[in-house]
Amino acid sequence: MPQFLKIGVMKSKNSNNSDKGKKGKNKTVYNNGFDDRKGHYNVAIGDHIHYRYEIKKIIGKGKHSKVYLATDHKYKGGKRVILKIVRNKPQMDSKVAGELYNLRTLLAQVDRNDGDVSTVTDMPSYHNVIQLMDYFKFRSHNIIAFPYIGHMTLSEYLSTVNHAGCNIRYVRAIGIQLLDALAFLREKSIIHADLNPTNIILADIGKINLVKIVLVDFGSSVRNNLKDPSRNTTVNIIQQTSPNRAYIAPEIIIGTLRYTFELAYH
Repeated sequence: MPQFLKIGVMKSKNSNNSDKGKKGKNKTVYNNGFDDRKGHYNVAIGDHIHYRYEIKKIIGKGKHSKVYLATDHKYKGGKRVILKIVRNKPQMDSKVAGELYNLRTLLAQVDRNDGDVSTVTDMPSYHNVIQLMDYFKFRSHNIIAFPYIGHMTLSEYLSTVNHAGCNIRYVRAIGIQLLDALAFLREKSIIHADLNPTNIILADIGKINLVKIVLVDFGSSVRNNLKDPSRNTTVNIIQQTSPNRAYIAPEIIIGTLRYTFELAYH
């Protein structure tokens, strides 16, 4: 019998999509064969996710998720999008719920003629912050879709120039846009909590007037909880999120201060 017929296709009355491993004849099977042992979804190029998104290639990975370039076939001719596929672990549901809450808070809104406001859903970024496009669960995985705005990070760009730095005009343009993003986050009482060059996408790095950055990855973001400051201690933030330790201020590592917008970015 071909090997693939033995993996992930057997069903029983007690079968489910949990991430617990099931021992087969030759190997342990996770989530009916859809996951690896760490809970990541087994993706192959050309796979169709949610009967809509076609996987093109992987462009990033972290401890809790992997990021793919995909084609959204909802649109005529296809549209490039980014899919963030989160690990299939029980603790990830609450983490993703927090990320989604913050992403929805950051959605662009415009004033309507009737005095109310409406959410704009077709903008790739707003105030240089990535915009949420879609969310769904597929084979027990939380999946978040974002508009495609490029996939070269500031860190990757610096590597191409051997970390020699950027032209001062680039630095100024990037700095102004980053400050705009942070001002918007402060207005919405959201702390990114993992601000570093790998989470800054360069949408275009051609002529200086076309330089465009977008702040991405709100998986570690938290609310600046002013009503209950005790919940925003630095110890709680480190335990609840997974920020890049290389970019955390010493005061946060020590854990003696309340985690605020000022402490995170000053």
